[in-house]
Amino acid sequence: MLHLSSRYLIVWLCLFLVAMQEAPPAPDDIDIEKLKQNANELLKKVQMGQLAGEAKRTKLIELSRQTRRFLSRNPDNLDAWLMSASICGELSDEACVDASARAIARLNPQYIQGGLQWAAYYMDRNNPTRAIEVLDELLEGNPTSLMYYNAWLITAKAYEPSLIYARFKELMVDPEAPEEAIAFLTAMQKSDPWAAVDLGGELQAWSPTHPEVLLVAARGLRGTNQFHKARQMIEDMPDEIRQEPHIAYLYSDCLYADHHFEKAYEILSSIDFSDIEGRPGLERRIRFMLPLREQAMNRWPRERELRASQSNSTRNPRIKLMVDGSPVELELFIDESPNTVAAFLARARKGDYDGLPFMRVHTGFRSIIGNMNETVQYTLPAEIGLDNSRDFFSGTVSMYMPNPGDPDSSTTQWCLYHFPAPHLNGTRNVFGRVTNGLETIRAMKEDAVLDSVEILRAPEIEMDPVVINSEGQRVPLSSLGARPTSPSGSTDQPTP
Repeated sequence: MLHLSSRYLIVWLCLFLVAMQEAPPAPDDIDIEKLKQNANELLKKVQMGQLAGEAKRTKLIELSRQTRRFLSRNPDNLDAWLMSASICGELSDEACVDASARAIARLNPQYIQGGLQWAAYYMDRNNPTRAIEVLDELLEGNPTSLMYYNAWLITAKAYEPSLIYARFKELMVDPEAPEEAIAFLTAMQKSDPWAAVDLGGELQAWSPTHPEVLLVAARGLRGTNQFHKARQMIEDMPDEIRQEPHIAYLYSDCLYADHHFEKAYEILSSIDFSDIEGRPGLERRIRFMLPLREQAMNRWPRERELRASQSNSTRNPRIKLMVDGSPVELELFIDESPNTVAAFLARARKGDYDGLPFMRVHTGFRSIIGNMNETVQYTLPAEIGLDNSRDFFSGTVSMYMPNPGDPDSSTTQWCLYHFPAPHLNGTRNVFGRVTNGLETIRAMKEDAVLDSVEILRAPEIEMDPVVINSEGQRVPLSSLGARPTSPSGSTDQPTP
């Protein structure tokens, strides 16, 4: 609707002409055909570079006058208002832009994209105050629009963050009718999920029994990896509410995250698809997750047996990470992934991971550590698909694979998983798990830093890991000039 360059004008004139060709005849066919003809001529000249500068502006003004004359007789013609908004935007006529945008919103309140373009017009002119005013006006007519609130929040966060909390408080008027506050919070969970958690707590305290308030607060907790808190909130809901499909899905998700696989699968498999007709997104998620829930449920007894059998062993290396000042302990699987563990210890002993930021934090999935800009001389051979290979559960430690099509493409980057990921079983080098501090991992944000890696216990045998060099040959890591791991279990002893 509102654009600044000839490129955008061309697009909108094309859309206008197509719409006019498909629309039924207007009361005055001559005028509408003339308007179409003039718009088409202008479009061709702009496309061919025959019209620019003051000459283009003159033609735009002439076309604007013709459009206004047509609209004076046909004030409810949406296509003509779209044309007017586009031309006025090109001419930087703000009063005309506003009038055209208001007419479009009046004629088609569900045309959200048009409203967003109206606000974007002022953002493009570095006028965020006016953009927020536009969005406020649009929200008066569409007070629960998530897209309008999302645009409002992004604009306010960038230019006047203090407006956010004030607006949220303004929406908390009637605890029995919290729909606008819920819409605001739902949008905020997309743009700033961690800040939204605090607002979710306030909303719940203000309207403690409204089921949709409890649901949006629980979603906020789940969206920031606070699965246990979200689960408790859902368990406090009445049975008939907890059994509603969208709430049951969320409940199953939270149970699944903390390895309550049987109950998670039972809840998800009990959802009747006839109850979610008209909600294709929810149906797709359930159909995708059901086999994964079942796979994790079936694989979990084996994992528990392995953990129990290794609990009293001193063979597996133990590592302490400091993440933003908080400790996280890992156990490494020396028998299941000996080469990967050896390569990890080689880098850790050199302090290569100390002080590195987590390059990606995918909340609800995993965090990836490692230096993406580092040039590595080697990749690691895959240790996957073996009889004793471990699976992906919450707290799994695996190598990051930059090329999913190449199992031997891992280098020095590795991942900590916040959530079970059975779809990755047999596709990555799983070489450890978090034994303490999973909540620290789940609380990580984009700016998290791995302060240090301390080796608490290491194998009593020396290992020189095998790597794949730049020529595709499998060679010892030490042959590339890198030092092998030491039999010592302490990082303060010199490496041989």
